[in-house]
Amino acid sequence: MKGCRSVVRALCPLIALLYGLRADPSLQLLPAPENVTIYSYNLQQDLRWEPIKESDPLHPVTYTVQYELTSEKNSYHNLCLNIIETHCNISKFTEIKIYFKIVLRVRAEQGNLTSKWTLTPTFQATRNTTIGPVKSLSLSAYPEEHYSLYVRFQNPLLVENKWKMLYQLNYWKKITGVKTTVNITQTSERLKGLDPWTEYCVDVTVFADHKVGETSEAICAMPTASALSTGNLIALLLALGFLVIAASLCAYMMFRYRTIVKSLFHVPFQLPSHIQEYIQEHSPSQVEYSTSRSRLDLYDSVSIVDIELVQDPNESVPEDHSQSEIT
Repeated sequence: MKGCRSVVRALCPLIALLYGLRADPSLQLLPAPENVTIYSYNLQQDLRWEPIKESDPLHPVTYTVQYELTSEKNSYHNLCLNIIETHCNISKFTEIKIYFKIVLRVRAEQGNLTSKWTLTPTFQATRNTTIGPVKSLSLSAYPEEHYSLYVRFQNPLLVENKWKMLYQLNYWKKITGVKTTVNITQTSERLKGLDPWTEYCVDVTVFADHKVGETSEAICAMPTASALSTGNLIALLLALGFLVIAASLCAYMMFRYRTIVKSLFHVPFQLPSHIQEYIQEHSPSQVEYSTSRSRLDLYDSVSIVDIELVQDPNESVPEDHSQSEIT
């Protein structure tokens, strides 16, 4: 019996310690937020993390975000308090300048339970931000500005900064793809000396301080050619009218004197002399004529002459009444 009491006395402190830990909620911890990351795009900062699984549906998990300057150690300032979202927009807090070096931390809270703080690496917006492409890029041609195109766009950074912005503008003929680069500091440019009725394409890349931005998508347009002035238009119409009249007159003369025109432009075909002689010698008509001629040559020519005298009955008839000659 005494042995059991001694065992109980030995276990009592341990039981009391375990009971105290369970009874004191401040000593219980929630899981710390994970994958805490600062997303910075065009100098707009947003802290994001993964949500914590809720153990008590009656008490939702909330989050608290704080920051400290690297130049002021152990001096944190509240940013987002008791939020249920898993992100905190840092850019809306004007006290944090874009050139400040800061460290952010976030923890989860649920009722009296809290998690450990999760810290981010040192962050400075001017060094760690990503610069996107220019905005509202447009390429247009105007009738009064011939053989040229106008490029217009907007700075992608909405936050004022002391950066010197440089824009690299590339343009090229769509059919060739050979790029020409122009570096400008303003947000508009006129491209001169282009070929009319040829499609050109343009893209723009931002250079801000030591950072290179993303290149914009290419857009294409076609410049217009120079319009005719009133005097040039009249001269062109007169020239066209003269050409129509001249063409009509030439057509009429060719129709009226078509025989002469045909004789002038028609060269009669003539066979060579040796071919003509061969055809004449071997033509059917010539052979038949030669054959009949040779047959006639076999007979003598005969001439018959008949003389008939009509006399009066009372007259004496001569002794010879007719004369025939046969040769």
